[in-house]
Amino acid sequence: MYQDKYNTNQLLLNTKFSLQKVYDALNKTDLNGVSLEDFANQNQIAISDLPFSDLLKLNFSNVDTDKNQVISKEEITTLLNSIDKQGLTLDQLQALSGQVGLSINDSKKLLDEVVQNFNKIDTNHDGHVSETEINAYKFKKEVEDKKKEFSEFKASNISVFYAEDSTNAAVASAAASTTASKTSTTEY
Repeated sequence: MYQDKYNTNQLLLNTKFSLQKVYDALNKTDLNGVSLEDFANQNQIAISDLPFSDLLKLNFSNVDTDKNQVISKEEITTLLNSIDKQGLTLDQLQALSGQVGLSINDSKKLLDEVVQNFNKIDTNHDGHVSETEINAYKFKKEVEDKKKEFSEFKASNISVFYAEDSTNAAVASAAASTTASKTSTTEY
């Protein structure tokens, strides 16, 4: 379960880090922020970060809250903080899904699973899935999987080798005790 929480956290952190990295790369052309024109020159963005650049471009009007056609440092910070508090929307997750930007296989698998099960995971129906909701979904799924596994469990599946091993161990222990007692009596 720890690994699952790590993967969920890694998915959201990777998204935030990559969005910040894209913003910083695009912001080099204009220190006041990033405009739609800055997206035309993406050669300074790593190939692995292109999905995050696309995500930022697709959400440009939502991120540009003051509608001045520039995403400011404050606006990108607000976006990154909202990912912490609210999580990601289905559209945001779909924009990332199937892209090369997620190099961690476990994160890619998790992303695909979250996209497929978005409505089940979004338990408060706010249109976002948070780290807490993803972890709760994964925990519930793990519990259901274990219940299914145990319901299919049969006593006949237990190995009989354990009984034989414990019998052999008892016989070996008794033999060792007998040998030890014989040795100690012959020394006198």
